[in-house]
Amino acid sequence: MPENLQQRLEQSTSGTPMVNPDEQRKYLGTFRERCYLSMTIGQMKQKKLQEAFSRLSLNYPKASILINGCLAPLIQSTYIQIASKNQIPFTIVTTNQNCENERIGLLIVANEAVNEREIDIEKLLTPPENKQTVTLNKEHAPEAKKSFWKKFF
Repeated sequence: MPENLQQRLEQSTSGTPMVNPDEQRKYLGTFRERCYLSMTIGQMKQKKLQEAFSRLSLNYPKASILINGCLAPLIQSTYIQIASKNQIPFTIVTTNQNCENERIGLLIVANEAVNEREIDIEKLLTPPENKQTVTLNKEHAPEAKKSFWKKFF
């Protein structure tokens, strides 16, 4: 009984223990594995990325949007209008962090793990590097393999 009492006292003073608290702070209270798309506060201020977000958000009809609460009201209202127009539920998450341009300002998230490899909107919009096909001259072309009998005749 005393061990249980000690544990309850510690839990009462420090709060319920969290799994990956640093990750949850970074990703607005959720886990990275649940994210489809992310935008930093600096990216949210760019007009071309706002339009891209409006198009990309249609790809995730069962997702929801988390918006950082430290954003300026004008930026918040822009993304709230996009979410409402696309009929995607949203939540404004208040954080104790500074409102720096590198911090995450918006996330499209699922209720379960989706494990997307890349979630940054700018990286999702850039096409993959084109693999350059090299045309070989006859001088540089690999030689055709001679058959066994042609080696002798």
